[in-house]
Amino acid sequence: MLHRRAPQGIVAISQPAHAWVSGQIAAVWGEPPDRREEMVLAALLHDIGWTEWEQHPTFNSQTGWPHTFLELDTRSHVAIWSQVWRRVEAASALAALLVSRHGTGLYKRYHGAAEAPGTDPLVREYLEREQQAQAALLAKVRAASTRSAAMDEAWLERASALIAAWDWMSLILCMNASDRGEVKGVPWRGARIDLQLSRVDEERWRATPWVFAPKQVRLVMEGRALSRSARDEAEMHAMLDAAPLVEIEVTMMGD
Repeated sequence: MLHRRAPQGIVAISQPAHAWVSGQIAAVWGEPPDRREEMVLAALLHDIGWTEWEQHPTFNSQTGWPHTFLELDTRSHVAIWSQVWRRVEAASALAALLVSRHGTGLYKRYHGAAEAPGTDPLVREYLEREQQAQAALLAKVRAASTRSAAMDEAWLERASALIAAWDWMSLILCMNASDRGEVKGVPWRGARIDLQLSRVDEERWRATPWVFAPKQVRLVMEGRALSRSARDEAEMHAMLDAAPLVEIEVTMMGD
């Protein structure tokens, strides 16, 4: 779950709703990648493992709000990410591979998890399982593929970097926590660029450089409005059940 700032309280945006915005961004990307269909699908479904948790989120007693994805304990976080690729594989093996790589990439980049001593055993075991699954999925995809993408390591790295960029752009826009955001290392026209997002007004943003096919991009998201924090978990769930749906439209434009 994400917390989006609001005049009163917050708008609670689920992880699948945030992933929907990632998919919208992927669908209008200005430099269509090989295997675009699977990449858009991976962006759209990368947080599908959060579905059950989002239906009954846990309570942060320090804030009075539902936990955000950044506040969840490691055991819960690993359990959620361990099931994602299996769900996506029902639709596409390549999308499942890309989603699994996205999950392990997050742990390596942001959770300090790698081969270094001291890595949490839960995280280390998760990474080992996912890497085995990725090898099996890649073998299946290569054996079945009749389309152009070579799916060598260079292609996989670029595809993973694009999905990570779409994810980060969505987080910036969904959380709405700052007037500026930067997405580093975005694959674009054979190079890697740093993409700048800056607020024009409340729901309009400027992207520099412009990396989308249309001249303007309209993104939509949904959340639930919470006007105050809760005293306990039972009250939080009652508030979420009664919370009005909020529809948010964000526009991005170039210089």
